[in-house]
Amino acid sequence: TLIQTLKEAFTFAPKDLCNQVALTQIPHFQTIITTNYDTLLEDTYGDDCVVVLSAQDCINLPSNKVRIYKIHGDFSATENLIVTKGDYRKYFTENSDNSLWKLVQSFFLTKDVLFIGYSLEDDNISTILENVKKDTNNQKNNIYLISPSITKSKQNRLAGLNVKYVDSRAEDFFPMLIQSLNKNIIKDFRRKWVLAETASR
Repeated sequence: TLIQTLKEAFTFAPKDLCNQVALTQIPHFQTIITTNYDTLLEDTYGDDCVVVLSAQDCINLPSNKVRIYKIHGDFSATENLIVTKGDYRKYFTENSDNSLWKLVQSFFLTKDVLFIGYSLEDDNISTILENVKKDTNNQKNNIYLISPSITKSKQNRLAGLNVKYVDSRAEDFFPMLIQSLNKNIIKDFRRKWVLAETASR
């Protein structure tokens, strides 16, 4: 079957987990949303994370763990996997009242968002960004895309969605970000830009 074929394809020993390890070193990241089926993130975070696959998983989420929202599911619950166009259409169109999806949408309104390794070609994500822009009268929250060498036309489209583009690979960006955070964390805490818990971590 298609699911079994995919499961076999995603059963592999990773060659490099540098980007995932770098994520664990940034305490500001407490919410991660991924469309990936693999378990690289939760394997790297270990006991410091909790995986969210459904609305039921959102009940009483621990505040001291990184929350990984796998919005296309994974192989632990194959009945919820989003693989085909039909799955996609059913989840995002017929399932418009889905509580988990509403929660994910709210992050784009209330949080700073950093896209890494994501093309932003997803119509649903683009629609969310357009709605946030419209509903807030074009007030800009901080939304960034880290990606190397995208076309000028796509950069212009992203700018129209209030997405700031950073021309970089994740493996180059993360070390610079971590260095900057380490240098400025005390100042950021004094300015009340970060919580004491984040500064302590």
